[in-house]
Amino acid sequence: MAAPFPAQRIERYARRFKSRRRWEAVAGRLARPFVAAARPVARLRRPREDRLLVVQRILRLGDTFVARPALAALRGRFPGAELAVVCREAWAAVCEADSLVDRVIPAAAGLAGFRAAAREARAFGAATAYLLVPDRCSPYLAWLAGAREIVGYDYASRGGALTRRVPPPLRANVPTFLYPEGAPPIGAADIWLRLVEPAAPTAERYPPFDPGAEARRRAGERLEAAGLEGRRPLVILHPGAANPSYKWREEAWAEAGGELLRRGAGAVVVTGGPAEGPAVAALVERLASERAASAAGASVLETCALIEAADVVVSLDTAPVHVASTMGTPVVALYGPGEATMWAPVGVPHRLVQDEEAPCRGCKAARCFQDRHYCMEAITPAAVSEAATELLEGRNA
Repeated sequence: MAAPFPAQRIERYARRFKSRRRWEAVAGRLARPFVAAARPVARLRRPREDRLLVVQRILRLGDTFVARPALAALRGRFPGAELAVVCREAWAAVCEADSLVDRVIPAAAGLAGFRAAAREARAFGAATAYLLVPDRCSPYLAWLAGAREIVGYDYASRGGALTRRVPPPLRANVPTFLYPEGAPPIGAADIWLRLVEPAAPTAERYPPFDPGAEARRRAGERLEAAGLEGRRPLVILHPGAANPSYKWREEAWAEAGGELLRRGAGAVVVTGGPAEGPAVAALVERLASERAASAAGASVLETCALIEAADVVVSLDTAPVHVASTMGTPVVALYGPGEATMWAPVGVPHRLVQDEEAPCRGCKAARCFQDRHYCMEAITPAAVSEAATELLEGRNA
């Protein structure tokens, strides 16, 4: 580690976390009698037994891919059912391209978006709803949709509207240093898989996903315009993350990317969302190579196609780790606040890079609560470039 570690900050964070969860549980239990009394008002008179509603309204992009084994399990369990997914508006194109989904109900942000999604879900008329989210509001969306049976994890007693409350895994959404003794490890994909199919085996791979011919064409045109078409091996770098605490310093990305170019990478493409364009452009400029280019602002499906075409992906603990798992691309994943055991790649060759000695690793906090970013500072560019090189050599062996 870079410096002696102020352990008292962990203790304060742990006390605040446990206090919030206790108050959440009290509020959730107090609300249950009122929800139960109003339940008959929300129910549909003639729900469709051959329709399933899956609510993943607040899931991020990576979570959306992680949830797909659960969708596949529902497909296997109810082969004739029509399956509708309530998803974030931003990921509607991904869900529409998914062969596991029959109907997409996009949920825009805010109260108006919530109500519109509930109305559309009610018109769909499913008898049963599964909640692949642990937030406070989504159970009520399924309740307003009129589902007779609403199945979900009763995380922090938030499931007042659930008709089948399933105890959540002991490690779910809990900092690593607060895990109960003896709590068994579980992968994120398995958390949702066990909700819909309790006897299901561990997910060993993600169901195939086809981004479509148009996305592949655009990805090819982007590589051609950058002068990178046909250059191999192709390495994707993804330095962005929604949570600031998950980020790695820019100079470290530049050093790792430059080392990969020196070691024989034919091309390096840096991906990111539209808002990350300036940061991605700055990183490409620091790489100072005609074999490096930006793909910031590419659509989600085009990014999936780029990852599918790559020889290796290097990413923070965020969406491209799970996209790469889905597309069958080897991946190097950097972990700090997130837990590698839970969020590791599935079904592809991979390397996990993390500081094993940082006591605060796995805090799962969106913003670092320490005076320094210990867990991510300890990750070295040499470790990352070495891990990616090993995967490239293994792929070419």
